[in-house]
Amino acid sequence: MFIDNYQGYIILFILSLVCISSIIILSRWKRAKIIKGIKGNWGKERICFRDFSRIAKYHTRSPDAKKQSLDSRTASDLNLDEIYSKIDRCKSKIGQQYLYSMLHSPTFNEGILKERGTLIELFSNNSVLAQKVQLELHKLNTHLTYSLPNLIFDWKFERLRYKIIIILLSIVPIFLILLGVYYN
Repeated sequence: MFIDNYQGYIILFILSLVCISSIIILSRWKRAKIIKGIKGNWGKERICFRDFSRIAKYHTRSPDAKKQSLDSRTASDLNLDEIYSKIDRCKSKIGQQYLYSMLHSPTFNEGILKERGTLIELFSNNSVLAQKVQLELHKLNTHLTYSLPNLIFDWKFERLRYKIIIILLSIVPIFLILLGVYYN
């Protein structure tokens, strides 16, 4: 009886190791594939469909962009959507939205322009850092990411009416697990 239980634990342990190893190998393979794509497409023009109604969400919601923004007629006269499509090298939806906002909200503030220049130089001269940042931003690269401005600018903090109940219900599963371990 003891030997059967012991063998079952060994089999369970081996299966756990196989599962964990598989997950680690697959995540490393996926990461290597993403890095290869980042390196291969770095600085290349992206010819693809761009949904400007979704890309413009950050710009239309941002209070800063509303202060100093080109009107739609001026943007149309300047063909900003075509210029955007030509210079867009962004690998993330967030980057697309921020670039769009920068084009439609020009600044003449020397401090902001110097800061942008410093960041451009930093990423241009440090490809390892640029790849790390792109890899992190890639995690947010879904179509749902276009809705992040809604969360950022429309978020309203409301007090929880039933805060104590929520805390108690959060603790109950931990308490039940401890009871199960104690009585098992």
